[in-house]
Amino acid sequence: MSRIFLDACIVIYLVEGRSTEQKQLMSLLAGKQIVGSELVRMESRLKPLRNLRQDLLAIYDAYFQSCEMVTFDRPLFDLASQLRVDHRLKTPDALHLAAAMRGHCDQFWTNDDHLAKAAGTHLAVWDWARIESEPIFG
Repeated sequence: MSRIFLDACIVIYLVEGRSTEQKQLMSLLAGKQIVGSELVRMESRLKPLRNLRQDLLAIYDAYFQSCEMVTFDRPLFDLASQLRVDHRLKTPDALHLAAAMRGHCDQFWTNDDHLAKAAGTHLAVWDWARIESEPIFG
């Protein structure tokens, strides 16, 4: 079974995107093991928290209950530090990529070009921004 790490932007599309986006993502994710982290959870919940959207927070919480969550431990931070140096990533992006790697993921789904380039040296990358024209995975 494929193990897929979803960047926060993809989780947000899955929960708050247009109906067509949500259906397409759900179809593509069917039968795959979804891997997440508390950092992705935090980033995904910021807008609903600001807007006092308890309904969306409940959906996010249910989503993250269904994911396998990667623990942020010292080896993950060490890996993230190296990734940050090697790829000039911002700290949160380095942590996302390190979590995907430490979670033994096969794929990393994002639409952040800089992060996709760095991830592409370690994991297969799927870019949602290109899905209609040329999905890398699907």
